[in-house]
Amino acid sequence: NFATFFKGVTDYYRLSGDFQGRVNNLTLNDANLRFGDNTSINGRLRMVGLPEFTETFIDFDLSDSYVQTSDLRPYVQPATFGRLEPFTEVYLTSQFLGFPNDFVANGNFNTNLGRISTDINLKLENPINESTYTGVLKMENFNLGGYTEQPYFQYVTMNGEIEGTGFTLEEANFILRGEIQEIGINEYNYSNIVTDARFAKEFFEGYLSVDDPNIKLTTTGSIDLREGINLFNVRATLDSAHLMALNLTDEPFFIRSNLSIDAQGLQVDNVEGKARFKDTYLFYRNKALVLDSLEVLAEKNDDGYRTIHMFSNLFNADIDGRFDFSILGRDLTRLYEEYKLNFSNDREAIASYYAEKELALEDYSLRYDITLSDMDPLLRVFLPDVQISQRSRIYGSYTGGYTSIFSMNAHPDSVTIGSELFRENDLQVSVSKVADSTNVLAMFYVNSKSQQIRSVETENMYFEGIWNNSHIDFELDIDQVAYPNYARLLGSLDFLPDETIMHIKPSDFSILNEKWQVDPNNRFVFRKNYMIVESVNVFKEDQLISLEGTVSEDPADRLTLALHSLQLDNLNTITK
Repeated sequence: NFATFFKGVTDYYRLSGDFQGRVNNLTLNDANLRFGDNTSINGRLRMVGLPEFTETFIDFDLSDSYVQTSDLRPYVQPATFGRLEPFTEVYLTSQFLGFPNDFVANGNFNTNLGRISTDINLKLENPINESTYTGVLKMENFNLGGYTEQPYFQYVTMNGEIEGTGFTLEEANFILRGEIQEIGINEYNYSNIVTDARFAKEFFEGYLSVDDPNIKLTTTGSIDLREGINLFNVRATLDSAHLMALNLTDEPFFIRSNLSIDAQGLQVDNVEGKARFKDTYLFYRNKALVLDSLEVLAEKNDDGYRTIHMFSNLFNADIDGRFDFSILGRDLTRLYEEYKLNFSNDREAIASYYAEKELALEDYSLRYDITLSDMDPLLRVFLPDVQISQRSRIYGSYTGGYTSIFSMNAHPDSVTIGSELFRENDLQVSVSKVADSTNVLAMFYVNSKSQQIRSVETENMYFEGIWNNSHIDFELDIDQVAYPNYARLLGSLDFLPDETIMHIKPSDFSILNEKWQVDPNNRFVFRKNYMIVESVNVFKEDQLISLEGTVSEDPADRLTLALHSLQLDNLNTITK
């Protein structure tokens, strides 16, 4: 009954020192207090107010002391002990001045997680998450990931002024003014971070700068990811970022940009607002991309109708419709894989894919309209052999659901692929596919008024392909400008069990006004790891060009080109 605070506590205490005063005003010099399994407290102690422990003023000047954290369990609330438990042991030299629930801790603490130095006023409340703290905090090589149990954090070294509440990532809400010399995130140690900002779970507001060898960033604003809010208001200058060095990409990728974001929404399907990027520089795969400006405006009304506008020095784009980005991305990825399966024609792989495919189908649609201003900087990075003329327009639509329908129309004035030039072009694509099988219905149409192919001038090039389930019919027409040469090529492609066969149908070839024929028995047979060429013979009277054999990784296989009685004048006209 003397000290109700200790009621129910079973422990042994060994206390020695020079006692002075009464119980309610007690001074203990050269003190040594041992309790629990291994805790040993050394120093000078003055306590005023016993036996009411919670109302006792304590002046504790400690040196060379040791605390085994498990020894504190009987004396603190379970929630408080949960925050202390990661520190399995603490070596300390410190001064505690105040009451048990409202005190200043000024000292050095060497723990199993790292070194902490404090000059902090701590007010403990029940519940513990309402406790407050203010003062100076220093950490040296502190295992932040070990304390928070978050594997994407590693060690931190920092010093600064801190003021806030809460001790966990879920509950912490604090203002930090100071410098983070080093912090490990995602297995990279960021250095030289200066902050004057408020941090909380899913919330940031203030100033942050990073002067790291692999990222130099200055940002102001706020990010509020709390439920129902999800606001971004950020202004940032990214002087440099080497993303591979930061463990953010698998390949070397450099970026520099000035950005401004005013948006709402955390999930990609809910994002609305505006983002601006200026003076952006990207370096990827030894190619540089300079983007003077890019502005993105995204809106979504109450009925779920979405509009997206993009403006840049490279292109302008408009997208609108009732759709979600996550579903669109999922479906386009699936379609790409399914078309690859169709062309690979591996029956076992196809059967396995559709047997396991989950038919989560939702009906939606969108329209897109893109005007290309100057795509060369972007193409030099991703498609360096391709050039597209300015002011080219690409537009079309996409419908998702059980039947996916994609359409595209494009009218580029000129397209260059390597050394080949195509002028005054029209492109039309329409593809539909059902979700639970390989059934496809598609039309491809390309028309080009004039071309330069390997320095040969041609004109009136026309290609059309009709894809109906496992069969494709195609036609290619082209005329030569300098000579009366032309080709009217007809053919087919059949997807059979475990092989694909291409056949050139009776076609019309003319070289110097003389007609050439194609052997009707010709076949190109594509199998999993090789191709067979059979009876590919083009002939006129006794002149013959023949191609026969097998193409594979086996060095014993041969593909043979044979020429018989061929007049070289014929070749000269189509090669110059």
